[in-house]
Amino acid sequence: MKIKLLALDMDGTTLKSDHVTVSPANRAAIEAANARGVFVVTATGRMRHRLPEAIEQTPGLHYAVTCNGASVFDLRREAPLYASKVQVVCPKCGKGTRVAHKIADGKKSRVCKHCGAEL
Repeated sequence: MKIKLLALDMDGTTLKSDHVTVSPANRAAIEAANARGVFVVTATGRMRHRLPEAIEQTPGLHYAVTCNGASVFDLRREAPLYASKVQVVCPKCGKGTRVAHKIADGKKSRVCKHCGAEL
């Protein structure tokens, strides 16, 4: 049976103990899997905007499963492939909210649509 997809955990697996660096060996393994036609995705409990730059820039990593599976993101197109309709409860105002995005100092962050608090 041919392997078609390889899903990798991030912290302590794909990333080194600093939680931001992909080791050269892991980078080479990802590239080798891609060369064989295997889709490689990273899976994490983190939100999309909390992915380390090293993950986003690793050749061959085109997709990320984020928020413990609630979202699947295309890293190359900068577009969600799937997003759960579950609402987030804002820790500041306590209301269920859809997520808005704000760009400040060139960084994108998620904010509550009710009170503007960063999520």
